[in-house]
Amino acid sequence: MIVRKAWIPSASGPERNFTVESPNEALSPEGSVFEDFPDRERVVVDPFTLDESFKEMIHVASMCNVAT
Repeated sequence: MIVRKAWIPSASGPERNFTVESPNEALSPEGSVFEDFPDRERVVVDPFTLDESFKEMIHVASMCNVAT
């Protein structure tokens, strides 16, 4: 299983959609996360600007990428 998209609903603001792009090699620790916006181009997400709960979700998703 490889994570390709992430969606964060929000009761207080707009929902957030993310796209994950990685190389063809599933075990490679490389890749990029983009935030998708409906009215403009998507933006590369800087991992140092993420809140802790989102970092934890990405960490769990990355472990699923190598699950057997």
